Amino acid sequence: MVNEPEFSQEEREWMAHEKSSSSSEQRFVRGVLAGGTFCYQSQQIFRDAGITVYSNTPFELKHKLENSDCNFQHTIVDMGADEYTVRKPHPMIAGTLRKQRILDEARDPQLAILFLDFILGYNASMDPVGELLDAILEAKRAAKRRGGNLTVVASICGTDGDPQDLNVQIKLLKEAGVIIFKSNARAASFCTAMLK
Repeated sequence: MVNEPEFSQEEREWMAHEKSSSSSEQRFVRGVLAGGTFCYQSQQIFRDAGITVYSNTPFELKHKLENSDCNFQHTIVDMGADEYTVRKPHPMIAGTLRKQRILDEARDPQLAILFLDFILGYNASMDPVGELLDAILEAKRAAKRRGGNLTVVASICGTDGDPQDLNVQIKLLKEAGVIIFKSNARAASFCTAMLK
């Protein structure tokens, strides 16, 4: 039996508010992740929660996307996989491809939860949140125009010693209405709880 994570009162309130604001058409989570390890971990968490998720780098081969650029039901994509990084910068360094993927996902009226990760450090973009902020806000506006609400859940992996300024990155996400966790596992678990 899988142990359900404990969520704080504030987190439970976020969950209730986000669920009540969504339309009945919105059903699926779409993860657009930069970290391959986080992608793999997230798939395990979804599997353990009894939720089938598809990926370009699947935990189980039977759940491999036929086309990595086309989502299918619940989808978590590793944007750092070779297919996206050959002769192109890794998404931890440049967010251009992730930004476009977010905008593509936003066109789907069945999108309920956008799941992201942000990784700080000396080998990462100096403003990872800033690179995706416009796309996140546009995705939320697109859902609102359709009469729904897009829940955006993100993990942020970093410390106060990182050059990007962890507090600034968190502030930008909060101002955009993103639900933030400092652990990818908790962020993924929050997404699975939202789907139940």
